[in-house]
Amino acid sequence: MLYWAYFSIFLSYVLSVNNNKTIVLVWGVLEEPHSPHKTVNDWNTCVMQCLQDDKCVVIHKVSDNICLLFHLGNITLVQKANSSSGQIVGFKRTMNSCPVNIDAPLFGQQSVPENVTQNSFTYKYEISRIETNGSVTWKFEFNNSAQCQEDSFPLIRGQNQVCISVRYFSQFRSQTIIQVRLFESPNFCQNHNYAMEICKSSGATGLSGSFTFDEGKQIAALADSKSKTEPAGSYSQINFWIDGNRTAVNEFSLNDDTLNGTTGYKWAEAPAAVPLSSSCVFLGTQREFIGLVYIHQCTITSSPGVFCQRGAICRTEPLFFH
Repeated sequence: MLYWAYFSIFLSYVLSVNNNKTIVLVWGVLEEPHSPHKTVNDWNTCVMQCLQDDKCVVIHKVSDNICLLFHLGNITLVQKANSSSGQIVGFKRTMNSCPVNIDAPLFGQQSVPENVTQNSFTYKYEISRIETNGSVTWKFEFNNSAQCQEDSFPLIRGQNQVCISVRYFSQFRSQTIIQVRLFESPNFCQNHNYAMEICKSSGATGLSGSFTFDEGKQIAALADSKSKTEPAGSYSQINFWIDGNRTAVNEFSLNDDTLNGTTGYKWAEAPAAVPLSSSCVFLGTQREFIGLVYIHQCTITSSPGVFCQRGAICRTEPLFFH
């Protein structure tokens, strides 16, 4: 259900849809720095796109034909204006009803918590009202340290927040967007060198792994789910290469310094029991193998009907830190 409400003292329309996401409109101008996600040439379209876009937090009506749509992190400050400015700013709010208080967009509160969802992860932010010498500014403040690229997701490792991308080897060997990637047909299964290659492109910093066994199971479950979007064939085990290269019987060199070595790896078989000819590691993603770490030769790709080295777990650069 879509409804409008108008308060006559100053501009403050409220638009709402069934999910309780609402656009509150006030006279206002944006302060630098800001960078719109997109420009929309129709105001009504811009409003509806923001309501339907989980990552939209603000829209700005510059003119009848220019509307700027902002995602989380693209905007920091909005200055309250009057009707003579001709500019309207819409704040996306979570509200169950239209408030009686006309002090939009926070309706009498000094600050309000909000959130946006990206890749099944909720980013929290706060909108605060600041009044200085009669001038009112609304400020966006973020409670998360890092926001990840598309199809990457955040993990907390001790004092570190990192972004992880489960990449499976896809038909596109080199893309600008971070995604879960599959090796291209018919080479669905690839060796460790190929895994390192895709983890050094498109915003990635290299292979990553499991900080804890629970984290490993979380990553493995996502990898299993994503690999099913483009099945590789009939294999009983689908594996993903992770960080780690054995330099001695029980010693490994790692690229990702947020892992604290291999302390988070739950070995399927103790390294000392595996021949030194096997020096690369991968993550099991299915059934009793989920989250377990294996050591094997770096050149393996698959074994018919048994296993396929389907992709890689990569660490990616955050888009920005708040």
